[in-house]
Amino acid sequence: HIISEYPVGYIVIHQDMIGRSGPTPQEIIGYLNSLPDLVCPVWVEHEAVVYRTTWHPDGCPPRTPPETSTGVYHIDIGTEGDERFIGWGWHWPEIVGGSTTWRWTGEYPQTHLYVDLPPAAYTVSFAAQAFYEPRQLKVLANGVPLGDPVTVTTDSLQTFSFNIPADVVGQGKHLTLTLDYDAVVVPKVVGQSGDERKLALAVDWVEFKVTNQ
Repeated sequence: HIISEYPVGYIVIHQDMIGRSGPTPQEIIGYLNSLPDLVCPVWVEHEAVVYRTTWHPDGCPPRTPPETSTGVYHIDIGTEGDERFIGWGWHWPEIVGGSTTWRWTGEYPQTHLYVDLPPAAYTVSFAAQAFYEPRQLKVLANGVPLGDPVTVTTDSLQTFSFNIPADVVGQGKHLTLTLDYDAVVVPKVVGQSGDERKLALAVDWVEFKVTNQ
């Protein structure tokens, strides 16, 4: 009501003012990212995530990840700009080993990612690592399970791939990728550190590649 009647053209989320190292920014960003009929993320400038409302005459551009090569769309999780795609369940970004960026999942029982893609069949791949103990992971696209569950181990990042049929992608608008893990572990509870977050999997990157399927 406020967007259309006030009206409101833009909403800016200042992650540094909210407190980035906590659940609140991803709850706000994840919520807004789940409302493509009302708002869309158009820019990320350091700590600021800028949303344009659907009232605005410029409308909403597709939320398509960077095309790193023909038919390959890549999201580097944990780097500036990944806020355009994340849903509920992601913790704040971290730098590991001096160069690798990732985010831990686990704040909610499932973690979501939102993208817009050209209509086609895709292979979705991602690099993930479990915390403390192996995790059973199911992957869904638009609520449709993709293959069988996989086991994600704790020793290093592993790459997993799943096929997304063209009829599941449909028109490719607001495609929802869901990571559904079997449990979470709180580091403080198991004596690993003082970290009180619920942790399931760390994810380094996610990639969608057009297939001939």
